[in-house]
Order: sequence, then structure tokens, then C-alpha cells
Amino acid sequence: MKDGFGFSADASQVRLVRVAGDDFDTHEVVVDMLRRGFFPREALCAAFGVSQSPECERRMTNMARAALKDGVSVVAYDGDVVVGAAVNKIHDKPIPGELPLFDRFLKDATDPASVALLSHSHHIDALVDFFEETGGEPVIELLFVGVAPDAGGRGIGLQVSAESVKVAKEAGVRGVSALWTSDYSLSIGRKLGFQVGTCVLCECHALQVDRPEKPALLLTVCFLLQFT
Repeated sequence: MKDGFGFSADASQVRLVRVAGDDFDTHEVVVDMLRRGFFPREALCAAFGVSQSPECERRMTNMARAALKDGVSVVAYDGDVVVGAAVNKIHDKPIPGELPLFDRFLKDATDPASVALLSHSHHIDALVDFFEETGGEPVIELLFVGVAPDAGGRGIGLQVSAESVKVAKEAGVRGVSALWTSDYSLSIGRKLGFQVGTCVLCECHALQVDRPEKPALLLTVCFLLQFT
């Protein structure tokens, strides 16, 4: 049974916690959950083979660690077990010469998976200037929204995302952004009132192991929820 916001009865039993920027033990638990539940299944990560590339997985986990240090991420617990998380990053408007997040992790990448994934993410980011929408004020990005493999179907992704919006308002930023790539994540954006910034459909030829002659079609949608 679901409530009017889409939360199931199972999801109502989940405990949501904002993760402190210096709670490094919890950071590592979240990173492990991403390795098991996000990188193998999220559309872009699966298409570009993050879990099959140790170097790319290392870059993605280091990106998650960097975001967790901002202290605006949300973890879902079932009892004492982490069953989901929204790893969120505060973005300030870059000063001239400063590299955006994806570019910082791309600049010395050499493995094909890292170059392909981070170049794609850079391209999508460059299409929308969220700071123009917010008058140059900071935004929080829902960077990785993941659910443990055995905790799917309980509305946990929606719940950690909704809690992240509350955290963003408490942090005093002007909005929340996201790059989402699946029907499920797109439905989260719509339920939470995000506005579509741009949509990009591209072919991915990278690491299509089963059918390399048939590239994956990837839809990436930029979302922004702006606070008044």
C-alpha cells in the first residue's frame, strides 16, 4: 500500500539520516553499497562498464567520497543496515580557470570507461547552466542515488531524494539539480516537482559486451528544482 507521495508501507519503516561530512566510517559503507547497487545497475554506469573497469570504479568511488565530505548526503537504514543513499554534492559557481567536478576527475583519466563516462557527463553538464537559473547561487546535485540490490521496489530511492530536498533547503542553497537516466529516476524528479532543463539521447558504443554491434541508446535528462 502506498501513500499519496508514493511511499510504500515498507519504505515507511526506513530511517533517514543526514551523513556528517567527517563520518568516514559511514562514507565507506555508502561507497560499498554504491559498488553493489548503483554502479552495476544505473544506466550510464552499466553502459560504460564502470563495474568492469577497476580504474573507472575507483574514480567514481573517489567522486562519491568527495561529495560525502560536503555533509549533505542522505542514507536510508533498515535497522542498522544501509539500504539506500543519495550522495549529494554542493556546487558553487566556478571561478575562472576552476574545473567543474566531472572535469577534475576526467583530466588525468586514461582508461576507456572513465574517459567515455566522464566525457559524456561533462557534455551533458555543459548544456545547461544551472547557475544562470539560480542567479549564481549554489546548488546541490543529487550525484548518486542508489539502493541496495535486495532493497528494490520499496520506494527508497524516492524517499532519500525527497529527504535530500529538505537537506538542501536547510543548507540554504537555491536549488537541487540531477542528471537522471531511467524511467524510475525520471519519475522521482516529476514527483518532487523538478523541472526539465534539457534531454539528451545518445548512442553508447562503449563496452557493449553482449552485442557490441548494437550500441545502447541512453537518455539523460537534466533536472532542476529551484527554491523561491
